[in-house]
Amino acid sequence: MGITEKVKLVQADITDLASVVEVLRKVKLDEVYHLAAQNHIAAPFDMSLATLRETGMAVAVLLEGLRHVRSDAKFYFAGSSEMFGNTSFNSRGKIDESCAFRPASPYAATKALGCNLARVYKEAYGMFSVCGMLFNHEFELRAGVRDEEGL
Repeated sequence: MGITEKVKLVQADITDLASVVEVLRKVKLDEVYHLAAQNHIAAPFDMSLATLRETGMAVAVLLEGLRHVRSDAKFYFAGSSEMFGNTSFNSRGKIDESCAFRPASPYAATKALGCNLARVYKEAYGMFSVCGMLFNHEFELRAGVRDEEGL
């Protein structure tokens, strides 16, 4: 059994504060997950303003709406390894939250903006606001990735 019967879809424009506030007043929610973003690597260069609006500005709108209507709700923003761009590895030879953001595309810059906004709202307003730093991964069962035996 899935969770479909427990989920209620609500339409809103996440780039419009009035739209977000209206939904937040109607829906009694405990958590918000902002997963929206451009899904093609070239799109952010061709559509940089749309990318900024949908990926970065929407974070500010959602957080501001939550701050005024449901400041006790938890907010999660899906960041990206792209935020780090060509950053240097840390002293352990890895990239983690201690490394500096050096975005190399509009998409990456808006993800870094969203992550920074999540931190600012957490620190300034005491809201539960986090950014997940999502990295791609490859393994033998993922489509298009095969070992020599064709697994």
